[in-house]
Amino acid sequence: MELSPRARFKKDVPPEQMEAVWYDFEQLSPAQKALVMKARRGEDLTEDEEDDLPYEEFCRYMFHRKRVYKKDKILDGIRVVDFTTLILGPSHCAMLAEMGAEVIKLELPGRGDTMRALAPPKDQGGFPMWSEEKTGTKAPGILGKGVVAETDIAMAGGLGWTDCAKNKLHTCMDIHPGEGGTIFKELCKRADIFIENVRGGTLDRWDEGYKQLREINPRLIYLTSNGPGQWGREDLVRASYDILAQSMGGSVFISGHDPGDQMKIPIWVADYMGGTFGLFATLVALYAREKYGVGQMIENSQVENITRSLGPGIVWYSLTGYVQTRWSNRFRWICPDCIVKAKDGFIAVGADDEAFKALCNTIGGKTVGLPGKYPTNMDRVKLEAQEEIYEAIETWAAKHTVAEIDSLGRRHGFGVCPVMNAKDACERPQYRERGEIEYIEDPWYGPMDIQGCFPLFSEAPSYTEFGGKPIGWDTEYVLRRFMGYDTEKILKLEAMHEIGKIAGAEGRRVTWPVKPKE
Repeated sequence: MELSPRARFKKDVPPEQMEAVWYDFEQLSPAQKALVMKARRGEDLTEDEEDDLPYEEFCRYMFHRKRVYKKDKILDGIRVVDFTTLILGPSHCAMLAEMGAEVIKLELPGRGDTMRALAPPKDQGGFPMWSEEKTGTKAPGILGKGVVAETDIAMAGGLGWTDCAKNKLHTCMDIHPGEGGTIFKELCKRADIFIENVRGGTLDRWDEGYKQLREINPRLIYLTSNGPGQWGREDLVRASYDILAQSMGGSVFISGHDPGDQMKIPIWVADYMGGTFGLFATLVALYAREKYGVGQMIENSQVENITRSLGPGIVWYSLTGYVQTRWSNRFRWICPDCIVKAKDGFIAVGADDEAFKALCNTIGGKTVGLPGKYPTNMDRVKLEAQEEIYEAIETWAAKHTVAEIDSLGRRHGFGVCPVMNAKDACERPQYRERGEIEYIEDPWYGPMDIQGCFPLFSEAPSYTEFGGKPIGWDTEYVLRRFMGYDTEKILKLEAMHEIGKIAGAEGRRVTWPVKPKE
């Protein structure tokens, strides 16, 4: 089950409301205008017609959403087994699923992915909660018999989870050693990629780690993601959380005001960055497998993803002994590069050497002389220069609205951007036109705007098919398709609690029995 074709385009920007930025639409001939409108509607063009489009319209056409949905995805035919939780691993697997991989999501019965329970509060709309009555979507098969709704919020579909649950087959089985573990190994035997982010060594202790899986599938790409890695650190036993990775990786130390508190970045940056590094690694490993014929183990450390992204701070310390510190809403080694307060909000300001001249001329007064005094960035990053420059910018910005500063920056050629929020992203038409925000009518959780898929591909696109499903929705389908199990076998597994009912209808599970290895 996926989104209806009609629903996909319900909130798309009409062609006549699409904006031309780099050229003047009104200067085109009638024939050129007609061609542009044809392209904006996503209709098929000949190669000659494509060549006749203004470059901006050519790019719009190449990534047009109506063309995207007609094409095969880049990872069609790749199968992934996903035993991950929270955000680090699930976001990685969701991006693979967006690109067309068949991702089999494994969740433990009576428990589910921890991320399901993390969202804005229910009374603020954070848990849409599937029900047959509300959506018309019926639970399938014998594991859905008598199940009509999600009732336990801890195993439901919270909005913190939907972005990491896209496009997956959602199964529910206990993969501890035993029958569930046997099923798990059979799935991995048929998979191209296996991804986990449990504590280091856990699956090896269950006889289900890389050493064991490579014996049954030498072509398997096995990626393990967690905070500290699998070896060589003093904190290997610690759980992996985004805030711990930000702290150990070094980003917290350089964030915030000095004097003042050190601050975490208020999105799950270590998780999503780790997921993106993981995506990169698995795609490279797929390429390597084509060259060498075998899979491999990949270790993806959340902490090291952050450290890798710290910029010059590591090298600076190694050569000089200086430790990079907090620098407020500014960047230490580029000036100007800051967030400043306007009359009615905040706005980002940035400039290179030429743009700095335009900024100072716009501010006027004594500031006009600053480019002559500090002509290059090397001159401007000195502490005394920064104090003078930022005082001028902040004093000027406080007298103007965000819209006024934005307009002046666009007109005179220095970098500005209003500080935006989720409302801006959902309401600005270019976000929706480019697919940065996708509207979906999810069969389980209803209509919603959701983050789109990136990067954009012209010939093998990514897109959202659905936002997520109740726990165990596809368990029966997976067992019948890949294991050949019949109804009797599936019911026996459910009675043994090796698999769970749809929507966690069997109830929450706190402890796990010790099962003999098969």
